[in-house]
Amino acid sequence: MTIQKNQEWGSSQVVPSQVVYCSSDSALSQSFADGHRDFVLSNGEMFTTLGEPDIKSIGDQAIRLPIDMMKIEIFTRANSRIQYFAASHVSSGHWLSHDFVVITNTGRCGSYDIAPRAHPNDGTLDMMKLNTEMKLQQRVLARHRARTGTHVPHPSINVSRHSTIDLVRHKRARLCLDGVDIKDWKSASITVLADACYIYV
Repeated sequence: MTIQKNQEWGSSQVVPSQVVYCSSDSALSQSFADGHRDFVLSNGEMFTTLGEPDIKSIGDQAIRLPIDMMKIEIFTRANSRIQYFAASHVSSGHWLSHDFVVITNTGRCGSYDIAPRAHPNDGTLDMMKLNTEMKLQQRVLARHRARTGTHVPHPSINVSRHSTIDLVRHKRARLCLDGVDIKDWKSASITVLADACYIYV
């Protein structure tokens, strides 16, 4: 069950022997794709969102936190369909480009606090999208303020919540999943997977 208002998040558990140690969001996503469901983190955006907790060892008493993941179905220019997973963010474009979109599970995208109200176990995806008519000076200022999450509210920045989001490539916009670039893509469908795995802290 995803996090509920006025209820504690997670439960006290011993770190199991099958736990996988991950030092990045992309490593977490790949391990999840490989079928693993229990993790301890040592770096990455998810690690930052969780407060950079002490690293637990197998057999330690810990708090087991249920975590959402993102499933991404990508359609290539040759109309092939490829499935990926992401733990923290999916982005298309760049702060200074015409069309910049970030879908985030943790609220973060690199060093930026994209969606300050996001939670990695609320069963929703948070999307930040810049207005295509947003001026360059405003984009530069918004990027600077996003490091502290103070770029919103702003009339040219839309933040919304969804369970599924569809993206269509604009010109040569890059697609980035947890810091990994996907070069061959035409469109993508991102869906939240609630309570997909567990992180021990």
